[in-house]
Amino acid sequence: MTEPPAPSTSQGHHMITRNKAKEHHISLATKNKKDIFKEAKTTKEALKSPHWRTPILEEIRALHNNKTWIFMPKRASINLVGSKCVFKTKLNANRTIDKYKARLVFRGFSQLIGIDFEETFCPVVKATTIRVVLSIVVSSKWRIR
Repeated sequence: MTEPPAPSTSQGHHMITRNKAKEHHISLATKNKKDIFKEAKTTKEALKSPHWRTPILEEIRALHNNKTWIFMPKRASINLVGSKCVFKTKLNANRTIDKYKARLVFRGFSQLIGIDFEETFCPVVKATTIRVVLSIVVSSKWRIR
């Protein structure tokens, strides 16, 4: 049995990258323009496709269950903040489809302080926030639960 060639160290490390091995993978989402990989641009477009309907309904259900907002009658004195759905096809490491994801985002740039909002809502905690909190806990020798 022959041994594989020793890795090149021309870049100062022993790792063989895809570039060095001349392996270039193109995302299936860009290589294959079939409908299943296409991300919807509008809600109207997404509702025509069966694989986008479920994520849209899940997003609406989650926002309703979390009591993210309440419906109120429109008044002329209130600035309306627009929203739009953002659609993303999530892929596995082997470039197969993991899931379709729909998120409702509000166009907060049109809000006015003290009129349109008093608090903000973000369902995602950033990894940097967790690291900062944990480093404070460790350096202060606090207990964490």
